Amino acid sequence: MNDQISIIFEKIGFSAINFLVNSKEQKHCVAFGKIGNQDVLIKIFHTSNIEKSKNLKDEWLACKIIERLNSEGVSNFRAIESLNFGQEGEYVYLVRKYYQGNPFASDANRVNSDFYFDKYSSIDKKFEIPTEDISVGIISNLLILKKTKGINPADFDFRQQGRFPRNYSSEVINDIAKFLGIDLQPVADYLLDSQNLINDNKNFAVQTNDLTPTNIFITKNHEVLFSDFEWMGLENYMIDITFLWMLLWRYPDWQKIIVDHTVSSDIERDLFRANLVRIVLYNYRDFCLVKKLDDDEERVSFNKRVFGNHIWTKYLLAAGQSFEAIMEVKQTEENGQN
Repeated sequence: MNDQISIIFEKIGFSAINFLVNSKEQKHCVAFGKIGNQDVLIKIFHTSNIEKSKNLKDEWLACKIIERLNSEGVSNFRAIESLNFGQEGEYVYLVRKYYQGNPFASDANRVNSDFYFDKYSSIDKKFEIPTEDISVGIISNLLILKKTKGINPADFDFRQQGRFPRNYSSEVINDIAKFLGIDLQPVADYLLDSQNLINDNKNFAVQTNDLTPTNIFITKNHEVLFSDFEWMGLENYMIDITFLWMLLWRYPDWQKIIVDHTVSSDIERDLFRANLVRIVLYNYRDFCLVKKLDDDEERVSFNKRVFGNHIWTKYLLAAGQSFEAIMEVKQTEENGQN
């Protein structure tokens, strides 16, 4: 631990109990400890890590918005609280309240997969079979976000650019189709036809835009809390629902609970379908087309092997047909990869 991090600890009165990450090379620290009698978790990044430093600040700003909306009675969103944010010298820090309990997800670093995002789609074995208290907690938070509309866009001026593009150029879609060896023209046509629905401000609500199982926490009292809000902003109100559903492809019982309780109208089915296209294309664009391999032949072979038979590809093709077609994939291709 270097001198500047020691100064941060002294400045905020933090007493470390356990260092979860303490990397001198990456100038990065995550530690559990106490400030007074409060159990807290602190994250620290060097400002040379521009993305991570900005993420800490964005999460802090998002948490302040959550606090305000909850205090004004606009929302009753249950989240892990951020208690303090600041900068000391070349280091930025964020302090969160620490809760006893378990993440909904299994450890992403332990999932063996060539597919980066696939590492974030496994949940802890103790939560694989849905229970009423956990499912009610997750659904409740999803519905709260879904209904948190009419927010001033200026509140999220720190998050001007959304995470998932609302449309993709024909060149990008054609490149993905070429590498996967599939026809994505029906998907491209549907996404284009859905632009008015996707961009309609009446459908915008506060969304985390990053609702992976790793960002859901279950306290020892079985309270469900969402966390990690660096991507939070205004999006159509079905984006978090769709993203979480897609990531839970290994768990059809969980998928059914989510759809049964959050998708209830034709507009919501259309938004779910359009969002599924947006999210899958985003993942494939970033982790399929930019995969660094020695030559095109090896690259094509890799992509076809990892992505071509993945259930997300089946979801993507089904989304070009109908919402019902997506649900049929869920029921008949539960194992994801052939």
